[in-house]
Amino acid sequence: MFNVRRLTMMGAAIVLAGMVAMGSSRVLLASDIMAAPQPAGKMPTSVSVAPLRAADHYSVLRRFSGRIEPNRTVDIAFDEPGKLAAVLADEGTSVAAGTALATLDTELLQTERLRLVSLLSAAQDEKRILQSSLEREEGLATKNLAAMSSVDNLRISLAQVSGRMADLEGQIKMLETRIRRATLYSPFSGSISQHFADVGSSLEAGQPILRV
Repeated sequence: MFNVRRLTMMGAAIVLAGMVAMGSSRVLLASDIMAAPQPAGKMPTSVSVAPLRAADHYSVLRRFSGRIEPNRTVDIAFDEPGKLAAVLADEGTSVAAGTALATLDTELLQTERLRLVSLLSAAQDEKRILQSSLEREEGLATKNLAAMSSVDNLRISLAQVSGRMADLEGQIKMLETRIRRATLYSPFSGSISQHFADVGSSLEAGQPILRV
C-alpha cells in the first residue's frame, strides 16, 4: 500500500515537471522571436483605410468575346458599264456620307461632250445668221411680194436649226449626267469593309465595287 502511494506521488511529480519544462520552452521561443534582429532599412508597409458605407448596388467589370455586326451594309456599284479609273477609299477606312469612293474612266464621255458642245456652238451661230437674214427679208417682203418665198425658206431653216440645237442640248445634258454618275459616293457614314474590283477592271452595270 505504501509503495503504491509512493509510486503515485512520484508519477505526479514527473508529470508536473514535464509541464513546467514545456511551458518554459514556449516562453523561450516567443522571447527569441521578439528579440530576433529586424532586417536593416526595411520600412513599415503603408496601408490605406476607408470607412464602410452601405450601397444598394455595385459595378462589376466583365469581358465577353464576340463580333460586332454593322446595323446596315450596302454594296456600291455603277449604273453603267465602264473601266474602273480609281478607288478612293481603302479597306478599313472610315468615310462620311457623300464621300467619293470610286470613279469610272470618262475620257470618251468627255470627248463626246466636247464634240456636241462644238456642234451646238456652230448651230447657235447659224441661227443668228438665219435670224438676221429673216429680219432683212421680212423688211423687203413688205415692198416686194416675190421676197415672201425667201422669208418662208428662212423660217423653215431657222426652225430646223432650233430643233437641232434642242437635240444637241439634250445630248449634252445626258452626257453630263453620265459623267456625274461616273463617281460613286457613300450613301451614309461608315467604313469600307471590302473591295470587289481593282483599278483598270472592265465593269458591268450593277457590278459591286466595294462594300460600306
